[in-house]
Amino acid sequence: MISAQRSGALTPAEAVALAHPLVLRATEAVDIEALCLKGNALVLQGLREPHPSVDVDVLVRPADRDRALEALAAIGWHEAVPHTGATALPQHSRTLRHRLWPCEVDLHDRFPGFLADAELVFNELWRRRSSVRIGAQPVRCPDVVSHAVVAALHWLRDGTDAHAPKLDYLVTALESQLTSADLSQLAQVCAVTGANETLAPLLERLGVAPLPAPTFDTTAWRIRTQTTSVKTVGWVTELSALPWRRLPGRLWHALVLTEAEIRNSFPDAAPGRWGLFTARIRRLRAGLRDLPTAVRVVRRERRRS
Repeated sequence: MISAQRSGALTPAEAVALAHPLVLRATEAVDIEALCLKGNALVLQGLREPHPSVDVDVLVRPADRDRALEALAAIGWHEAVPHTGATALPQHSRTLRHRLWPCEVDLHDRFPGFLADAELVFNELWRRRSSVRIGAQPVRCPDVVSHAVVAALHWLRDGTDAHAPKLDYLVTALESQLTSADLSQLAQVCAVTGANETLAPLLERLGVAPLPAPTFDTTAWRIRTQTTSVKTVGWVTELSALPWRRLPGRLWHALVLTEAEIRNSFPDAAPGRWGLFTARIRRLRAGLRDLPTAVRVVRRERRRS
């Protein structure tokens, strides 16, 4: 095997670093405001331990998403596998790939855990924007306070235990970096963006009292945080709320999904129809095993609302 260095190809780390300014430049060219999230920026802000990133997360306004996709497609970044399945939380990003770049770009038009209007959330993060240097270029990202909120929501989405070491590191970093005034700003960000309830574990650990703010329905968030590894929960959530006339078609799609999505989930599936069929059977078996848990959690959390 020829190494990336000998072949002249980018290494994944190089690709991720260079893709940050590349994506921002592409969106700027069509007058789209965008922020890079998580990954390298979090590390440079001291909010996460150094780690190898495999993708670039970028946030734009919902109204700008399609134009951003077009701008990135113009330079070779295309949606990898269009998502047609169901999720417990609204779909929040599209994954883009380039045939020459060994990394991915996740284009977000919202971020899970922010329950306020997505446009309002973007405006608040944009108002508080900062920058770090990635790929020898300035890269826009949320400031330390608001980026900490983004990071905590990302890790809490899988429940409080799944990413406990990362949350511990974040809390320790915030305790050493933030002043009392900064902590007040963190509470303000949570109140404005509708994250008081979803970010309650972080606020409690930091000893920050939530500010008065509108309340939001957290049912979908609670379902998601309690069913991280339960793949069928999105389908149970969606199908149980569908009108009867739409149920047969969507149920059939839940059973078969698209070939691209099946093969993306089962990359070891053999080529051809038989390989696709056996991959679908494997998926259905796993889904049936998860089904009782998904139904139980969805019913319980809906009763709480």
